[in-house]
Amino acid sequence: MEIITALIYVSAFILLYLTITFIVLFALKHRGVHFKPKELADSELPTLSVVIPVYNEGESLRLGLDSILKSDYPKEKLEIIIVDDCSKDNSYEIAKEYEKYGFKAVKKEKNTGASDSKNVGIGMAKGELVATLDSDSVVESDSFRKLACYFADKGVGGVAAAIRVRNPKNILEKVQAFEYDSILFLRRLMMTVDSIYVTPGGLSMFRKSAMKEIGGFDPQSLTEDQEVALKLQKKGYKLMCALDAFVYTAAMPRLDLLVKQRIRWVRGGIWNRIKHKDLFSLDYGDFLFFGMMTDLLVFIPSIILISSILYGFIKPQAYWSDRIGLSNFAYGYVSDPIIIVTACMVIITAVWLMYTVNNIRSYAKQKPISLFREAPEMFVYLFVFGYIWPYIWITSLYMELAGKEKKWSTR
Repeated sequence: MEIITALIYVSAFILLYLTITFIVLFALKHRGVHFKPKELADSELPTLSVVIPVYNEGESLRLGLDSILKSDYPKEKLEIIIVDDCSKDNSYEIAKEYEKYGFKAVKKEKNTGASDSKNVGIGMAKGELVATLDSDSVVESDSFRKLACYFADKGVGGVAAAIRVRNPKNILEKVQAFEYDSILFLRRLMMTVDSIYVTPGGLSMFRKSAMKEIGGFDPQSLTEDQEVALKLQKKGYKLMCALDAFVYTAAMPRLDLLVKQRIRWVRGGIWNRIKHKDLFSLDYGDFLFFGMMTDLLVFIPSIILISSILYGFIKPQAYWSDRIGLSNFAYGYVSDPIIIVTACMVIITAVWLMYTVNNIRSYAKQKPISLFREAPEMFVYLFVFGYIWPYIWITSLYMELAGKEKKWSTR
């Protein structure tokens, strides 16, 4: 058997194994997926400081700040700190306007990035809990309260909010809305085996003492929201994920911006795993597989399969004549085990996607998926979206190996 063919078969087996693993995990842990912490009365809620790093947000900053004004968290226990990272527009002036509501607006002397802005805010925070909130995030009125309830468990170090896409308009944004909802449900499933490895910047809440213990966010990381989660895991803190503490963020409206965002995510993930390579240990139990390995076990085999499919379209004769002969071309597509396995995974993924997205929509009190209206977005998500990943991974690896500058270009 040729090496390439062997790689394709191994990749298909790994993906099928992962698919079955997550289905079995959900069957065993479905109660944990729908777990809700005990609701706390106002008198029981801890004090909370919300840190918002800002850079050139302009008028869009008002959306997020106005949503905070509607929060039902006790006002006497809520502190809002807006840290402007030397914006070149009127972001700081807008932040200052909200001081009349009790917010604090701070302007740094030097532009040093989002991670440092978060650390500055955390250093000023007076709350027992600290939350970091992207400046373009819009929170629901009860989100802070729902997240804070998880900290009644003294072992909890951080809780991720339920991040969703805000008002998706074009097909690319709607595809990302499917992706965000399905990832949210998967993150919740990972919570049941203590394997959350990212606390998203859109909105996550932390125990302040835990953040001080780990030294806060790393300004060198392109994905500091993942790196901080790895440090918390290493210290033995529980990381949780809420299914109903909603926060809404803007999706990437154009493909080039989406690709830049995902390259940053992949590069950050590579860097974080190298930095915390000691987490690749059996001592960390399920976290080794679900937290440190899952991304690699999904994306690398997927890229091999996607590349083989692309090659089959580009050079069908060279690919298929060696394997099945042109006289059995149609039969080969139907009988080839790779095609069968891939088709099964697509069907299972489609069913899983509908189930997970409908679960999130149910929590958000939205109507379930309409196959008639949303078929184009589902088709793009299942059959087209994955084809950008070979480019993203190859570009990311090249940039890391070439030592390209690490900088934020998009959220």
